[in-house]
Amino acid sequence: MAFFALRKFLYMILVLLGVITSSFIVNYGLPGDPARVMLGQRADEQSILALRKELGLDRPKIVQYFDYIGKVCRGDLGRSLTTNRPILETIWERFSATALLTVTALFFSTFIGIIIGVIASLHQGKLLDTGIMSIALLGISLPSFVLGLILLLIFGIVLNLLPISGYIDKGWNHLILPAFALSLRPLSIIARVTRSSMLDTLGQDYVRTARAKGISEFKVITRHALRNALNPVITTVSAWFAGLLAGTYFIEFIFNWPGIGMFTIDSIFKLDYPAIQGSVLFAAVIFVIVNFIVDILYATVDPKVKIG
Repeated sequence: MAFFALRKFLYMILVLLGVITSSFIVNYGLPGDPARVMLGQRADEQSILALRKELGLDRPKIVQYFDYIGKVCRGDLGRSLTTNRPILETIWERFSATALLTVTALFFSTFIGIIIGVIASLHQGKLLDTGIMSIALLGISLPSFVLGLILLLIFGIVLNLLPISGYIDKGWNHLILPAFALSLRPLSIIARVTRSSMLDTLGQDYVRTARAKGISEFKVITRHALRNALNPVITTVSAWFAGLLAGTYFIEFIFNWPGIGMFTIDSIFKLDYPAIQGSVLFAAVIFVIVNFIVDILYATVDPKVKIG
């Protein structure tokens, strides 16, 4: 187990180094003058030179690169050009909003996805199974931001049933539309994975033996089949947790949700390059770290993972 954890940790460090390097290249390593881009073409040379010195752009690229790595390792993501506040401080202020939206969407998608996946597996080949899997396929194919716009139009504007923007400080009903829009795709995938795993488990000898002993069908499904079918479902859920936590940008923008995604898109509109760089890097780090933790936990639960 120790060797497995060390190997995963070293792999995580390499991935993080790659993310930091990519972030540096995109912002400072490409041809052109980032300072001029940030200030605009009409900026005077004195302002551009001052900004270049402030950002350290007047030094050799290799020096800038190692200086950037050092700052990131210390938790220094720079300061926003528009607010002049530390970027990491602003991100942490908004992290709770993104985490709330992510956890709510993941809980809903996991709970409903497992239920309808089990129902579909128990009606294999029948109309109910076909209908559930068709809806799941539509859910996988429909981008979350498109669904968000549809929900906003129908339930927020046409029917006027739910608020279309704002945070929970104005009422918990503000969470419903963005959480559902974010949850549909993982819900659909979890449902399909659950159905496939359940069909494989229901054909096992121990399930037939349990039925032959006269155990109720409910206990056979919940205690024998579902428990053994959850491993691939857990893997899918954990992967989506990291993905949702790092990728709520469009949903937050559509519903004016004050999370990291909204901060990033707002920074893009204002051409606040340090803020864009910092927020994207933060999301990537969260994604990698969560996946590392999940790998360790999953290997602890299922020793076969370490062998693989």
